[in-house]
Amino acid sequence: MPLFEQGSAGGLTENPCTCLSLSWENRMYCFIGCFATALILGSLSLFFLSLAQIVSFSILYTFSNILALSRYGIPLYFTYGSSLFLVGPMRQLKMMTAKTRLFAFIIYIITLILTLFMAIRYNAVLATIILMIIQFLALLWYCASFIPYARRFISNIFDSMV
Repeated sequence: MPLFEQGSAGGLTENPCTCLSLSWENRMYCFIGCFATALILGSLSLFFLSLAQIVSFSILYTFSNILALSRYGIPLYFTYGSSLFLVGPMRQLKMMTAKTRLFAFIIYIITLILTLFMAIRYNAVLATIILMIIQFLALLWYCASFIPYARRFISNIFDSMV
């Protein structure tokens, strides 16, 4: 069964048989499962970083972030798959691509892809680490858009450092 269906106005609408048709209890189980999996993958990625296995680190770190990417941006890690079960795919996509978040979201997605590419294709340790730092900063900026005055606070911190 497709996740999205063609709406009457030609746009995509959520299929009523997706995550929103699950009971609240089942949606919470899915949310917690994604959250826990992202936490485990993130922790494992740090283990591989300590072993200087950059390919394993970047793959686990990136998949941890993908599982994390959408949960209203709270906390910095455990964001996509998790809140998808709470708000639904279309609403989540609209929130992620809102005008205030679009730039950070695009940078974040690009760095997710480039991180994997540089690690797997070229095994470029320094480039991968730089991309992961940019990835983290883009995620931080994206998450801050959900909290009133958080972006201003972060900007003030960076301004005081310069």
